[in-house]
Amino acid sequence: MTPDLRTLDALRAEIDTIDDRIHDAIMRRIELVEEIRRAKDGGPSFRPGREAAILRRLLARHSGNLPTTVIARIWREIIAAVCRLQAPYNVVVHAIERSASYWDLARSHYGSLAPITLRRNVMAVIGAARDDAGTLGLLPLPTDGEKSPWWPLVAGGGEDRPRIFARLPFCLRPENGWEPVEAYVIGRIPPEPSGEDRSLLVVRLQGEMSRARFNEILAAVDMEGGTVAAFRESEGAAGENRLIEVEGFVTDDDPRLMRLREAGQGAIDSVVVLGAYAVPMQDLSSLT
Repeated sequence: MTPDLRTLDALRAEIDTIDDRIHDAIMRRIELVEEIRRAKDGGPSFRPGREAAILRRLLARHSGNLPTTVIARIWREIIAAVCRLQAPYNVVVHAIERSASYWDLARSHYGSLAPITLRRNVMAVIGAARDDAGTLGLLPLPTDGEKSPWWPLVAGGGEDRPRIFARLPFCLRPENGWEPVEAYVIGRIPPEPSGEDRSLLVVRLQGEMSRARFNEILAAVDMEGGTVAAFRESEGAAGENRLIEVEGFVTDDDPRLMRLREAGQGAIDSVVVLGAYAVPMQDLSSLT
């Protein structure tokens, strides 16, 4: 055997050893997750804030020629599989158009084990996410001026309404995929802070108010954000619903919500917290 071949054999043997260590580490990770599951005795398997923090930490420390998109995909597959080991779940996707792109988005984030189905009726998605703790609903990002938006339907669902807890894609996918799309994920999973978050509110206005004036009111109660979309329930209606996105993590008992209504001086009828999500990583290539 030539020296070069001996060197190649040694390098391949070292790779085999590393593969065994990686496999051992993955198996140990699963054992630790099982210990956590037994310790917490139930509760949601998804931790959207922690999942985001894990990926941010790993991608920030990554170096070398392996693309960060690959690292993100490996860990998303592990995280999704671990969540499914703790409690089965399925994903229901609302996609009237570009269904293949939304399907791919769900598969990329929730892994190869997750059952995924398409629904053309948005109420079927919302109802499934409301009625079954193991169902996640994928809904396209709202656009301003939609005739029949889904977000007022979720906001009007009362105490049992599902919450937005994620925005996808969290990590950018390779450019050779389907047409890029974005979506919110709803479910009976409590949103949790990740350290860099945005929250979504639905504000019901009784009368007319310019968006500039509303932004001034937001700033006055220490909220930074603005209107994403607006919807009037009927032609010529006196008030409207507005979908508002603000910086940070906002909960139902945030005192700023009451201050917001008071600052509206009667023009703001109600404020509903629709949920929150970890801010997606905008450019993975900048981390390499």
